[in-house]
Amino acid sequence: MSDKRVAGLSGLFGERLPINRKERYYTGTVLPMIVASDGFAHFGRFLTLCGVPKIAVEADPASSNVQLFTEYGFKESLVDGAEKRFRDPGGRDTPDLVVYAESEPSRLLGVEAKVFHRPSVADLREQLRKQADLLSVMADGVGTQPSVHQVALLPAGLRMPERIDNVPVLTWERVADAFRDIAPPYWIGVLDEALRRYGRLASQPGSGDTYRQNCDAVIIGQEIYARHRRRDTTYTWMGRNRGLHGQEIQSDLQTGKWRTREYEVRHNPLKGNRNWFPIADFIRLVEQPQPDHVTPAGSRQSTPALHEHQSPRSVSKAQKQHRTGFDTFGQNCDAKIPGQEIYDRYESGDTTYTWMGRNRGLHGPELQKDVETGRWIIQRYEVRHRRLSDNRNWFPIENFIKKIEFYRRIKGSS
Repeated sequence: MSDKRVAGLSGLFGERLPINRKERYYTGTVLPMIVASDGFAHFGRFLTLCGVPKIAVEADPASSNVQLFTEYGFKESLVDGAEKRFRDPGGRDTPDLVVYAESEPSRLLGVEAKVFHRPSVADLREQLRKQADLLSVMADGVGTQPSVHQVALLPAGLRMPERIDNVPVLTWERVADAFRDIAPPYWIGVLDEALRRYGRLASQPGSGDTYRQNCDAVIIGQEIYARHRRRDTTYTWMGRNRGLHGQEIQSDLQTGKWRTREYEVRHNPLKGNRNWFPIADFIRLVEQPQPDHVTPAGSRQSTPALHEHQSPRSVSKAQKQHRTGFDTFGQNCDAKIPGQEIYDRYESGDTTYTWMGRNRGLHGPELQKDVETGRWIIQRYEVRHRRLSDNRNWFPIENFIKKIEFYRRIKGSS
């Protein structure tokens, strides 16, 4: 037990309770305490930062002209007559912040924020697209034809472009600086401490402090191929030890392991590094016949090529088994992600992936053991954007989260 008295947020976070890494804490508590302080007196500053024309905001409940929601579960809110005014939004996307202002014209603002979670540009683009659809549903239902605005609120350390498609990027640092002279010092201090520690607390796209420092994301080969077929040019370069013609990439192609292997990818070339090569060159190798290789039984077989009109998902069952070593593993997923990252994405409202897979499904002994032992944190699971029909190995990510939370409650009460 220490008799030393600690004062100041920096000392308290360093020697007492650690700083909160939950995204919802910053979007649901810290941000509103900063931008809506003093009865929304300075809320116009925040709107200006978000590209919304400044309006007079009235916060008195009897005459208020603004609605502010954090972690807005819109679909769950369509009750008590609201379901008659709005069409079904479909998914359960949860914007971090939604602001509606009854003005001339009326305004609708959606904010998607990240703090310590580090999504790829492609994942963030997909999430913003879904939320744009949701904002459209809201705008159609309010009856005032509001102008719709959307912003991505991110740490400067995430190093995102200034715009993601048509959505402007606003940094937390700019928000802190804009409100430093008027917001409660405590909450500005909390945000400052979080941003100062960003490099140490942010989720890592790779493993270790030096490994994968040159990549913008890590994606399995199957997904790289699928994106290329869709002409998605978010990432144009990829990396593998010793480059395109090294033994490692040749082994991946000859054995079929390229499908489920994770590769580092980049938006732009990395000069002077021979480990990196254009994704287009990798695709050409995938689609050409591979040299004969020795099977475990000792016989020699050649790996069938992917024809130009074929995708990896359309090859025969025999070809799939030949390339991967098993019939279905890795064939149905869009990515492979550690359980902790799945949990963090869900907590942050990221709905890029909504389904996940484990042998024998949600109630199988494999997943049950993962949860009971805590291995789920590092176990990599296959995930998908959409449901896979008639496959009992797959289940909604939401149910996985509920299973973890249920086990934690049981364990905590024992």
